[in-house]
Amino acid sequence: RPFALIRPTIDGRRTNFFEWQGAGIFENAGFFGAMHGGSAFDVKKILFGFDEAQFYMRIDTGCPARDIIAEGVEFVIEISTNSTHRITIGTAVRHEVLSDDGQASAEMPPPQTAIAELIELAIPLENLCAQCNSTIGWSLRTSIAGETRERHPSAGNIECAVPPDDFEARNWIV
Repeated sequence: RPFALIRPTIDGRRTNFFEWQGAGIFENAGFFGAMHGGSAFDVKKILFGFDEAQFYMRIDTGCPARDIIAEGVEFVIEISTNSTHRITIGTAVRHEVLSDDGQASAEMPPPQTAIAELIELAIPLENLCAQCNSTIGWSLRTSIAGETRERHPSAGNIECAVPPDDFEARNWIV
């Protein structure tokens, strides 16, 4: 889970070593290669974290993310707060609020997103209806033509708490 507030540059690149320092990290520990069903499209690593107003996510892939999306792959992030949100990143970026039956019930402004070497996005906490100390649960899947290729984590969600106002004071590092 995140241990410091982050303020990354949303540009789809590894801008500098420190921009994601303090983020939570999910590493895909699955097997890769033809014998195991892996491909260059596999998500390698996901970094995630917060500042005072945004939830950030970075998706590292096996080859440039822009090339993967050009092949028709979509990255679909589902985020649960007191409501469920689906952010789809493909040739367009969409942010939908889902009803209890999983259908889109409302459109939200899409988050700031950059797609190049990797995918980076910044989602306003206000748009997620997330408040200090509330829990955000999220998962990521990739799909082609609506068919899921992979899901991270493979079951359930990764959960993290929205940091309180005094988060940096409580979690300072040298």
